[in-house]
Amino acid sequence: MERESGPGGRGPDVGGPFVLIAIQMSIPCKNIRGTIRVDRNRTGESLPPPVFTCPSNGDSQLAFRMNQGVEREWEITNRNDRILFKRGYNKGQSISAVTDGLSNTIAFAERPSFNETKTIRRSIARDSSAQSFEEMPGLCESAFRSGRVFSSALQNYPEWWSSRNCDTEYDHSRGPNFQAVDCISTFGPMPPVQRTLIASRSFHVGGVNVAALDGSIRLVSDRVAIETWRALGTHDMGDVVGDW
Repeated sequence: MERESGPGGRGPDVGGPFVLIAIQMSIPCKNIRGTIRVDRNRTGESLPPPVFTCPSNGDSQLAFRMNQGVEREWEITNRNDRILFKRGYNKGQSISAVTDGLSNTIAFAERPSFNETKTIRRSIARDSSAQSFEEMPGLCESAFRSGRVFSSALQNYPEWWSSRNCDTEYDHSRGPNFQAVDCISTFGPMPPVQRTLIASRSFHVGGVNVAALDGSIRLVSDRVAIETWRALGTHDMGDVVGDW
């Protein structure tokens, strides 16, 4: 990717995970004064490559996220979280680590970009009280009703090239299009523990599109058994995947 910070200011650069994917797909990316673009614009909103969007969402924002396993719990000093795509200083897993089978391990799934509409499909609540996953649903619902949600407008952080988990991740803790608000809960003194409940979601009727590690694309029903959905979200647990 090229950087353009002014006359002659070009050089190598990297962005968030979807920027790296775009580069792997040979989609030209350019960093223009700190904004990563795939279009020819030099100012204004930076949109993702069209292949990363979905017409059913009614916008041109990022429509897919990376699988972060089941009951994702992360601490800044913990480099050993067992997830397929690791964050920050953690290295991702190699294909050889996927012992559950490439066709039985989901890599990406739909989830519309979040915004301030205060809807279940679009919002991600912010909580700092839950000390466990069991406490999160009630406390996150309270946060949602109180308007404590992530806001890309306030953060001024374009979502497609972000590296924040509220922009780029989902998990398999709860089923597709789960009827409760998504949530990120950060608890405790420094370094805090962060837990996420971000379901895969779509505007399709009855399911969400997913991509498995073998390259296959499927529509998974909202009625998929939660045991099966959780098994599809892990890569080395030896769990049995049922019909999906």
